[in-house]
Amino acid sequence: MFAGAMAPRTPSFNEADVSDKPAPIRNFPLLTSTQIAAIDHEYQTRLESLQALDEGIERIVEALAERGELENTYIVFTSDNGYHLGQHRFLNGKFQVYEEDIRVPLIIRGPGVQAGATVEQMAVNIDFAPTMAQWGQATPDRGMDGRSLMPLLGGGEPQNWREDFLVEIFRHLPPSQNGDVILGLRTEHELYV
Repeated sequence: MFAGAMAPRTPSFNEADVSDKPAPIRNFPLLTSTQIAAIDHEYQTRLESLQALDEGIERIVEALAERGELENTYIVFTSDNGYHLGQHRFLNGKFQVYEEDIRVPLIIRGPGVQAGATVEQMAVNIDFAPTMAQWGQATPDRGMDGRSLMPLLGGGEPQNWREDFLVEIFRHLPPSQNGDVILGLRTEHELYV
């Protein structure tokens, strides 16, 4: 279905100059044509697999509409991680601190959500529980770390919205090693690791 699709060639794809990167990345060689072909194949198969998801979503939306519940239902699309395909000379995966790995899609549709709007404020997964509690008119019996996204979704400008968030990546290594913990602070324009 997507024959010939190529992974996006972002400026960081098979990055030519990694002199500003940490030593382990500076030592990575450029990706070979064989590796790039494998990345493109993976990208194509990922696009193809999404077709089943698109079809499933269509059936859910149609069923909600037929029952008269679509306008009373929130639909949320997101992921637990980003994914790199050739960026910064990495083949593929998700355990790095670069934007490709820490930025995830978040699409929300439902009552009170401004159609077609893009929100610039930072949302994180700890915001889902307070948001869903508000949607369900539930009163949590304990404090929650996040904030409801509803003020953002309705097109408002909430006061004192977060300006940064903690990035935590835990990579597992062989049992003889302890693993790798990476901590970072992400702001609107910077990432400190």
